[in-house]
Amino acid sequence: MTGADAPHNVNSETDELTAYLASLSPDRRDDVVKWSDDDLVKPSKKRAAGLLKHFQEQHETVPAGRRNLTLFKYSGCLRRCGLSENAILESLWSFTDEHCKPPHTRNSADDVKELKGLAERAYKFVKVGLPRAKRVLTEQKKERPFLIENDRIYLSCTDEKNEYFFVHLEGNKLVFEQSHNDYYPRKLQEKDGQPIAIVGIPSRESLEDVIPVTAAELYTAIDLHLKKYLDVPDIDRQLFVYYILYTWFYLKTNTAPYLRLIADTGNGKSRMQRVTGDLCFYPIRAGGSSTPSGIMRIKEKWNGTLLIDEADLRESTTTNELIKYLNLGFEKGQYFIKTDKDNPKEQDIFDPFCPKVIAMRHPFQDNATEGRLLSFTPKETTRKDIPIILPVSYTDEVDELRAKIALFVMRHWLSVDGEKSIDLRELIVEPRLKQLAIPLSIVLQLFPDGEIQLKEYLKERQQEIKRTRASSLEGMTFNSVLDWVQDQPDEKGHLTAAEIKERCGLRSTTAATKILHGIGFKTEVIREGKLIRIMVVPDKKTWDGIIQRYYFSENDEKPLCPKQLRGPYFVTLVTLVTLWGDGLSPAKNNNDSNIHECPCPGSVTSVTSVTDPIPEKVI
Repeated sequence: MTGADAPHNVNSETDELTAYLASLSPDRRDDVVKWSDDDLVKPSKKRAAGLLKHFQEQHETVPAGRRNLTLFKYSGCLRRCGLSENAILESLWSFTDEHCKPPHTRNSADDVKELKGLAERAYKFVKVGLPRAKRVLTEQKKERPFLIENDRIYLSCTDEKNEYFFVHLEGNKLVFEQSHNDYYPRKLQEKDGQPIAIVGIPSRESLEDVIPVTAAELYTAIDLHLKKYLDVPDIDRQLFVYYILYTWFYLKTNTAPYLRLIADTGNGKSRMQRVTGDLCFYPIRAGGSSTPSGIMRIKEKWNGTLLIDEADLRESTTTNELIKYLNLGFEKGQYFIKTDKDNPKEQDIFDPFCPKVIAMRHPFQDNATEGRLLSFTPKETTRKDIPIILPVSYTDEVDELRAKIALFVMRHWLSVDGEKSIDLRELIVEPRLKQLAIPLSIVLQLFPDGEIQLKEYLKERQQEIKRTRASSLEGMTFNSVLDWVQDQPDEKGHLTAAEIKERCGLRSTTAATKILHGIGFKTEVIREGKLIRIMVVPDKKTWDGIIQRYYFSENDEKPLCPKQLRGPYFVTLVTLVTLWGDGLSPAKNNNDSNIHECPCPGSVTSVTSVTDPIPEKVI
């Protein structure tokens, strides 16, 4: 019995103990043992933190029907570590929020009474201290989901008896080991004594039966499987095949693009995620209702491909936490650090780097997250040959195909060079999108004819990103301003923050200024009898960047910057050539006066750049 699940140490006063035991249900009474003061020792902070952390790991997910009993055990565990009544109560709430399905709620009088009673009784009856004999943590085996050693990969697998092995190739022979160099294969979590397939790993029987295949044969097998269950255009299905294979080699790269499936209910995004994700490297299934902490911890154990379904994230503390985790997980070496709630001086460090397949109904509100996605929008199928419900044979088909992929990866692990990718420098797409595609392209070493299709997909994805940005708050504000200015005569003066606020229906001039500053606009103050704050684009480079990111056109046209939006120092290539031809500096003439390609419309006697906002009363 581990220290986390060891019986409670209760006070030895006879009357109080009798009353305490009488108040417990039989299953809880069995969890109580009496210790004398000589048998117990107060744990150190490190030992207490280890005990609590181990308990949380042992009870990662607590279903209905087991919640109160688990919290009863946890309350005693907290008191044994020396926590006060209030600290026990807060820790119980934190535990139920992160681990119980469904969690207790503070709005429920019954839930509040239950947790408060647990904290009160634990504080009153449970002794502080742990047995002197080392019962806190039994020595655990060093488990790993896989090993990479001497340019060879060792994968975890399981057999029909639920025994676990490392499997690797020696020549052309599969070798199964129950341990390797004091490391043991990671085991699946269990429920009622049976393993839960929350992570997909190969089976030994399928590995032993599978026949080695070539890259072309494997591509065809995966493609036919996807086509059997999904209604996807050929070019997108090809991307899915490449992405599936990439996930098995992602450890060789420094960036991990995410595959996002976005569509409304009933269009098949969850089916698409299931069928595609099942073939990825160690697929880890995490529903949208999973807590960020649970997602991070299960990923730490397996380092596979994270599958997140119904990930419609909104503004809240937990979703912000998961958004940051997703943003960091795109690139290797970006760690997510959380403070241990039970021991604030300790930190939990998570590595979010891994491939992710995300199914959702709406785009992420964070543009940084959107920029990390290879996105596809499924449509409701009209094909009659696609089964509405996955058949019983589907699981066996996945198991066989997963074994084929695993064997192929072991045979070609050395053949894939993580530094060898296609050259995308001439492709006119955003640097972030190129960064997404470069790691994916390492599998093209196995499929050289896929380069053209990948480039075509990237061009289409670039248009989709621009369309999404154009519909964001920043994009809609900019495009509204641009449409309005283009309809105005050239004699119209520059725009003020107040005009933009009214035009776009924003709540304040401060909001208008903040939005446009965020995409590249600058504030200038001019004097026309009084100080006027105007919003301008400082130079052509900034304008080109804004158009590239926030202006969408089906024919990819790029409008010129209207004179009303040009800053006093807005310089184009024509102006520079003219100035240099005359022997003048782009910034100064021989009289040391400011030179503007397009002077500010209106009567301007002086122009001053400002960085601090001008008070509203100035306008």
